[in-house]
Amino acid sequence: MSTADDTVVSLRGIRKRFGGNDVLNGIDLDVRKGEVLAVLGSSGSGKTTLLRCVNALEQPDAGTVRVAGTAIDYTNKPRYRTTLALRRKTAMVFQNYNLFAHKTVLQNVTEGLTVVRGVAKHAARERARAALHSVGLDGFDDRYPNMLSGGQQQRVSIARARWRSNRT
Repeated sequence: MSTADDTVVSLRGIRKRFGGNDVLNGIDLDVRKGEVLAVLGSSGSGKTTLLRCVNALEQPDAGTVRVAGTAIDYTNKPRYRTTLALRRKTAMVFQNYNLFAHKTVLQNVTEGLTVVRGVAKHAARERARAALHSVGLDGFDDRYPNMLSGGQQQRVSIARARWRSNRT
């Protein structure tokens, strides 16, 4: 078990049921800063549901989710502000990358920074270029999603997610 200082994600007693099917049944998990974790399982075993519970895209039926110091206890209905605070500390890359087809790579990465976070456009472009560099996409700023391979689209999506939080 990790200490409170280095744990960035902690799940306790997470339960999720869909109809008569227990998808998650008392999941406990700690992820430390810098740790890489793989969630493996057969189709329909709850991998995506677990990840969606971590960033409050799916509400567990019971348990506690803590991300970078923000906790949601699902014994009671969570407050919207707490849920929003937790979501702001996480990012998730789905199998469908949801890039804006009419925007360039750089625009796709800066959109959330400028619109959601209110970051100045110049600063957002600098952060986006650093994120694109970190995934090996230097010089791709002016390309559109249809000009990229599937793997490159995925890396744009990862770059877009990386600016959100350095902690998780």
